[in-house]
Parts: sequence; C-alpha cells; structure tokens
Amino acid sequence: MNSNLKEQLKKFADENNFSLGVCDASRMDYLAKTLEATQTPFVNSNLELRINPQAVMSSAKSIIAICVPNNKVCEVPSEPLHGRIASIGIGCDYHVKLKNILNEVVSLIHLEHEFKIFVDSGFLVERAVAVRAGLGFIGKNGFLISKNFGSFVNIGYIITDLEIEPDTVFMVSCGNCRKCIEACPSNALTEDGEVICDVKKCVSYLTQVKTEPTDDEKRTMGTWIYGCDACQEVCPRNHFEYEKCEPHEKYPILSELLHLTKEEFEVRYKDNALYWRGFETFRRNVEIAQANMRKGI
Repeated sequence: MNSNLKEQLKKFADENNFSLGVCDASRMDYLAKTLEATQTPFVNSNLELRINPQAVMSSAKSIIAICVPNNKVCEVPSEPLHGRIASIGIGCDYHVKLKNILNEVVSLIHLEHEFKIFVDSGFLVERAVAVRAGLGFIGKNGFLISKNFGSFVNIGYIITDLEIEPDTVFMVSCGNCRKCIEACPSNALTEDGEVICDVKKCVSYLTQVKTEPTDDEKRTMGTWIYGCDACQEVCPRNHFEYEKCEPHEKYPILSELLHLTKEEFEVRYKDNALYWRGFETFRRNVEIAQANMRKGI
C-alpha cells in the first residue's frame, strides 16, 4: 500500500508548510442529493463527474489532496477611503502556486503511474475530497477547516492509479458556534438542522459575477472589491500565524484604483487570482465600494 511513500510525501508537506492527505477513489454518492438541489456557480454541472473519481480517470485508485494556507494580514491603513480584497486575491495566483506544489509531489513518486492534477478547475467537489483525505472538516461557513491552518486554505488534488493507504477522516464539527452565520453581511448562511449557503447571496460571488448587482446587492458588498473574508475572520479556529502582506494589497486606496487604466490593471494584477474576472468587473466593484464608503456602509 506504499506506506513509505506516503510518509515521504507527508514529510515533504510538513517541510514546505502545507498539509497532505490521501483517500481512495470510490464514489461520493452521498453528495448527489445536495448537488442536485443547489446550483454552484463556476463549476462543472455534470453530476457524475463531480462525485465519481473514476468518471474523471477510469484507472483511479487513490486521490492525494493538499491544502495550502493563504491568509494574509497587515495593518489597516489610516487612509479612510480604502477598499478590501480577500486573502485569496492577494499575492501570487493560488492556482499557479498549488499546481507547482502538486507537480513537485508527483516528481517525488519515481514510478510509472498515471496522474491528473486539479486546482479549482477540477470536476470533483474538492472540499469533500479534502475531508475524505483527513485534512479537516466542513465548517458552518461552508469552508474546509483544516487541522493545521484553519479555513484560510486553498485545495488541490491528484488523482492517480497508484494505490496508497488512505488517511482517517477528521471527525470534528463547529458545535454550537454560530459566529460565521452572524457575521455574514448578506445573510447567505442559514442554519435549520443543517447549514445552507445561498451562494448567489454570498458577497464573494457578487464581486465575481459579471451581471450587474441590484441596489440591495451593492449595499451588501460594502467595500469588498474581490471576495469576502467576513465569515472566516470571526472563526475561532483561525488562530494560526499568517503571512504578512502590504497594506495596499489588502486595503487598496479606492481613488488610486479608480484611475487605473486597463493596461495598468493588467500589469498590477496579471499574476493575481482576481485578474480572471477582468478589468470591467474590477472597475465596477471599485465604484460600488467607493459609493458605499461615502454612504458609511
């Protein structure tokens, strides 16, 4: 079952500040009902591909999952008219970072085996894969809450025909905590027996969708330009030491952003995750943030 290989991979993860776990490639039929009842944006709509690793790669036997910390912290600038960018939109594009890490993981396996690497664009429900691989549990905010880094993580995975001993699922929950539900600015999180996230109310979604937000949605967006960290910032499990960033990266001055040309936007953000939504969506969000700031929203 390649126990020595798994130990080698986990050691590599520990040395490079990320978590790694393994699960088998069996079907995840328990997800079907939830997926059929919800419409998650920006993902593949083929249900079979989302729950069956062998529909993605017929020879699949194991999945190697990783989660990499992404929270960025800094001092809030004194300049009052600043916007906010979520940690996921700061620094190097996490898609590139995780793919590089996954390629390094594959390079450690000196065997003739089949591999497929996925970051965010994969078919499977990546948070469910991470849970099965023992990396954490799903919090009431809908995020993977990892054992080592809390919820500020990005997930990637490798489907392989290599058989590796699976890890044990991390059996923990949020208990009675409701801080994320109460902190959500759009009331996208509700709890009625189980926690449900109305994705299309989520501020992070509103900052990324290209259709024009309604007036109510604009007010909900506050000063968020890309993404939203409200439900994660209050989570008591996010108590780890995080990476420092520059204030202008997390709290950019709105007047400066309003004067960016398309070419300047591309230079400033071309290596950043927020770049994929384009200049027009970015500019719209800056204008909404400035209007809300002036209204005291």
